[in-house]
Parts: sequence; structure tokens; C-alpha cells
Amino acid sequence: MRSLVAVDAPSVWTPHDFPDEASWSFDLSPDDQHAVIAYAQGGDRADLGRHFGAAAARWADLLTNGPGFVRLRRFPIDALIEAQIEHAYLAWVPCWGSPSGRTATPTSSRISATNG
Repeated sequence: MRSLVAVDAPSVWTPHDFPDEASWSFDLSPDDQHAVIAYAQGGDRADLGRHFGAAAARWADLLTNGPGFVRLRRFPIDALIEAQIEHAYLAWVPCWGSPSGRTATPTSSRISATNG
């Protein structure tokens, strides 16, 4: 399969462009995981927002002014059913703001949430 973008185009990122993984990859703590689970199982979005307020602001800044992506590790997918995972994941979208001109893609596609 051929890429639609040349591998030397300015929009192509390589690991050498972002060597400090700690600046864009974050592990959710057990308290963070509990907040996500509580929201996913019917909790209030305001509670989720209060819990992640400062962190979400930092992540949004990275999306807008930093590399343009964030990875959240230890997202509690093993504790949730598929519909709850989707509900919890989509709760993050308002925190990230609107898509930037840099990528012209929905912001949620620039966020990776993993359980590992």
C-alpha cells in the first residue's frame, strides 16, 4: 500500500521528532481510572471535569501548541463494556477543543487511549 503523503513531507512525524515520550504520553493513576469508570457507568460529566481539569488543560495545550497528539495509558477498558468505553472516550472530546488547521482532522483522532 502506498502512502497518500510523501514520507519526507513536513506533516510526517517520526520517533526522532518527539524523543521525550514523557512530554506527550501519560499514565492514568488508579484514582483517574476510578473517575473514568464512574463516569462511564453513569456518573456526572462535571465530576469527570473536576477530576481531570488541570490535566485536561495541559493535554489540550499539547494538542494545540505542542506535537498535536496525546497518549493516555491505562485507560480502564478491562473494567468497562464496549458502550461504556465509547461513552467515556467521547467525554474527553469537549476537553480538547476544536480541530486545528495543522491536521484538519477531528481532534479525537489525535488522542490515543490504551490500557497498556
